[in-house]
Amino acid sequence: MATHDIHELKLLFSLFDVDHDGHISQDEIKRLVQVVSGHPWTEEQLAAFMQLTDTDTSGDISMEEFTVMMNQYVPTSTLGLRDLFNTFDLSGDGYVDKQEFEKVTKEKGDELNQDQIDIFNKIFQQDENSKVTYEQLRLLFALFDVDNSGTLTKDELKQLLQSPDPDGPTVSEEQVNDYLKLADTDNSGDISVDEFIAFINDNVPQGAYGLKSIFRTIDTSGDGFVEKDEFEQVKNKNKSLNQTLVTIFEKKFQQDASSKVTYEQFVEGVNEYYNNLNKQ
Repeated sequence: MATHDIHELKLLFSLFDVDHDGHISQDEIKRLVQVVSGHPWTEEQLAAFMQLTDTDTSGDISMEEFTVMMNQYVPTSTLGLRDLFNTFDLSGDGYVDKQEFEKVTKEKGDELNQDQIDIFNKIFQQDENSKVTYEQLRLLFALFDVDNSGTLTKDELKQLLQSPDPDGPTVSEEQVNDYLKLADTDNSGDISVDEFIAFINDNVPQGAYGLKSIFRTIDTSGDGFVEKDEFEQVKNKNKSLNQTLVTIFEKKFQQDASSKVTYEQFVEGVNEYYNNLNKQ
């Protein structure tokens, strides 16, 4: 039996509980299936689903019924917020930019509910250029500033540019030097956090480097979780893996008895690491 993250289930439930009455009606269920799968259910499919899920025969689905149904019958990689996100992420790069959102809204506007549209509109209002946020880049910078000097050296920049995947492409000295020239605008020989943020936003395609990109590389199964065995395999194959990264994952595995780390837990670990640096 699958065990979905309860926070993700609550968010998914509330997103499709359009009238916010604490239940998902049959019309709301049809809309949910249409958006996620791209195919509408027949009345027979809907009736079979209701018979399976609506255990109190009230005619709609409560949060408790929804949770039981998801955990008993739906794999963790299916029909969740990740699938909903992927509906908008047309390029599959792990980001929804404004152009993608507007295209999906135009093509599938009748299938989307207003809550979904409002969530994305709010994000784009906060980030007009649809670029990686300062917070994301600050955490990424801290992760690779191994000596905690407040700047990235040439060696630290090389480690950032090199994929954690041991089978991924290697970065040459020439490439590192080219990136350093672009980023080091004050010619100090290393990169400050402000130089780093300006460089990434101005020169690097969105999704190429970031916490999500690092997580996806280590998540070799692509199921949205990094299991302990999965991480050990990557660590054993890549002996030069960032030690801060190793420490963050190992700490999370000690805290989580199931030995699975989600992307959110990984970001939480990077945040904890950054906050501890500031206390020193």
